[in-house]
Amino acid sequence: MQEQHPIAYLNKALGPRNRALSVYEKECLAILLAIEKWRSYIQHQTFIIRTDHQSLQHLTEQRVSTRLQHKALMRLMDLQYCIQYKKVINNNATYALSRCEWPNLVNAISECIPSWIQRLQEGYSYDETAPKLLTELAVTQENQQGYSLKNGVIRFKGRLWVGNNTMAR
Repeated sequence: MQEQHPIAYLNKALGPRNRALSVYEKECLAILLAIEKWRSYIQHQTFIIRTDHQSLQHLTEQRVSTRLQHKALMRLMDLQYCIQYKKVINNNATYALSRCEWPNLVNAISECIPSWIQRLQEGYSYDETAPKLLTELAVTQENQQGYSLKNGVIRFKGRLWVGNNTMAR
């Protein structure tokens, strides 16, 4: 969540070995999955893990008795985090998701646009040729010289075209 709005959801089916685990262990697996998925975003700052499983709130204070607890503590060791308990009834986003009857799959698409691509696109305004190419390629997918436009980036014969763009260098 960011500014009290969910920005991403993660869903993964449990394998046959994990279906037999306790609810505590399944919740712990969910935390590990989320941390693995978004580690690059959360490793540089303090973050909050909100769970509806009250005993996970004391994960770091408990005696390590299972391999899963050991694995969880090892993965969380170098991160700055706080685990907060939130009753399911007060956690509207997860409560709504867990109570919905979903079809077989829930799909999500996320996209990461590197900053250098954004600088490349901004730099098109400083190049004399780029605005003409952008206008032409907005009408046709590819011109006869081999230029094409894909996701706002000009390509020449399939490769990124920089032109006289000083912003991209």
